[in-house]
Amino acid sequence: MFGSYGGALLPGLHVVEGGQTSTGSAVAWLRGRVLNAGAAGDAEDDQKEGDEKRRKTAANGAVAVAGAGGPLSYAQLDALAAALSPGSDGVVALDHFQGNRTPHTDPHSRGCIAGLTLATGPGHLHRALLEAVCFGTEAVLEAMRAAGFRPAALSVAGGATRSPLWLQMHADVSGLPLLVPAGASDAPALGCAILAAAAAGYHGGDVVRAARAMVRMDRALEPDAARGREYAPAYARWKGLYPALKAALRPPQEGGGAGAGAAAAVAAAKEASAAAAVGALPLVAAALEHRVAVAPSLLAADFANPAADLARLEVGWPTDGGGDGGNDGDADAAAADAAAPRSDQPTQPPPPRPWTTRRWLHFDMFDGSLNTQITFGCPLLERLRPVTRRLVDVHLIAREPQRHLAQLKAAGADAVTVQYENLVVAPPSEGAEPSVLPQEAGAGAGAGDADGPSRLREACAEARRLFGSAGVALALGTPAEALAPLLLPGGGGGAAGAPSLPLIDRALVMAVPLGFGGLKFQRDETLAKVRALREMGGERLVIVVDGGIGPDEAVACAEAGANVLVAGSSVFRAKGSVAPADAERAVLRAAAEGAAARRLAQRQPEAAVVA
Repeated sequence: MFGSYGGALLPGLHVVEGGQTSTGSAVAWLRGRVLNAGAAGDAEDDQKEGDEKRRKTAANGAVAVAGAGGPLSYAQLDALAAALSPGSDGVVALDHFQGNRTPHTDPHSRGCIAGLTLATGPGHLHRALLEAVCFGTEAVLEAMRAAGFRPAALSVAGGATRSPLWLQMHADVSGLPLLVPAGASDAPALGCAILAAAAAGYHGGDVVRAARAMVRMDRALEPDAARGREYAPAYARWKGLYPALKAALRPPQEGGGAGAGAAAAVAAAKEASAAAAVGALPLVAAALEHRVAVAPSLLAADFANPAADLARLEVGWPTDGGGDGGNDGDADAAAADAAAPRSDQPTQPPPPRPWTTRRWLHFDMFDGSLNTQITFGCPLLERLRPVTRRLVDVHLIAREPQRHLAQLKAAGADAVTVQYENLVVAPPSEGAEPSVLPQEAGAGAGAGDADGPSRLREACAEARRLFGSAGVALALGTPAEALAPLLLPGGGGGAAGAPSLPLIDRALVMAVPLGFGGLKFQRDETLAKVRALREMGGERLVIVVDGGIGPDEAVACAEAGANVLVAGSSVFRAKGSVAPADAERAVLRAAAEGAAARRLAQRQPEAAVVA
């Protein structure tokens, strides 16, 4: 992404720019130089065929083949492509025919078409290129959203406006309305006319007034959300092409023999790996700025070889953010608390802690209480600790959590979050079904013995003593207000004269029933609870949401005020064979977008963002 540039085009307006180098030219290449090569007639004769001919062709389902009925027209190719599902039956194209501007800024990259089979036909190739251009546009929009700018609509001009199929693809992939002005195919000429009119004194000599008077919207296309979700696996494959093939797609260099070529390929492969990590830097910066993180849940990893899944998580990330760079998580943040500036008003709200540069890992340790399954223990954590430098946050569901805290510290845990219902809520009645949670069995928050709150405070105090921080998790059905006493200033100690700290630093909101992965995200209750906790705990409280998290849920949770999104199945078992690291980045990117939207809403509650 380039910019923003203040006043670059017009005084008082900013330009935020992202570019693609090959869009319509790549589609024209396929039709003119490949599909219609050697066909009778000029391959470009019908490039500007009228909308009526397109409508009739699509309606009649007329499809010609080169050599049989003359060169294939764009309308005929569109009809073939429209008969296919999103993803073009696995055929995916990279639209870097003239290099790439955004997001890779690589003039040496080249285009390609992958996933070919003997069943691949002209429609597959055409659709794959149309999708590739749409995916390139979405990559530009992702870069903008990660930086805090969220377009609300797209205006489109040029030859693409002649293809209803391509326009709808753009709307569905981006999830934004597509605005098509009248005369969109001749937009450059209209732009010149607007500037000439203003220069001649028409419309008060004002370019903006001239544009408003002379540009008229012809139609708007709304995105199909369901269709947009169908594009997600293909988009993930498209994003993986560049880092995977960068070494192979570079232009050949002069000189050197076979050995030199092999060495160059190895060097290029290393460069591609480094480039992928560099490409993740803007996302890392956005996550730091907006205080968001993703915690992949080990509960969804391969139990036979969790270390291999952890290694796959690190592909394409900057090395210095993998766990040993910058702030050391809650431990360093606790030190920052102890060194906090003195204040004449000890009861004022403490400032937010520094946000960690370490990536997170979620480790579920359940002893079978609260009707959960028995999961991992300290021996596994101790074995995995040498193979990951991530901040390991242990979600501890145990009848007596204090018994395990010292062992977890020795095994290498960085933070521990205890379960509220283990300590405060009465256990389920005898004979309850395993899927029934305590609150569903008639033991809601507050239904427990009188010692429950004190046991909770003792567990949190011990966690804070050992780890420098403490967290409490709430199951579905337990209201956010249950944590209100733990969020009051004074419970967490602090240096004399420094701001008084609450007893807990983190609140984990369960968005699915306890103990099982791959369940449906409970949207309404979860988002309401996140908003309530943010209101009670202020910006200092780290809010974690666990269960059913994918990119869509991450946007909503971060926009509601969440910081950390626990993602299991959507990372380790992502659809479309998406690599775990890519899936994690997709969730993190969505979280950064949601957090940026929240910040924008706080600054400009009545403002509407327009493309």
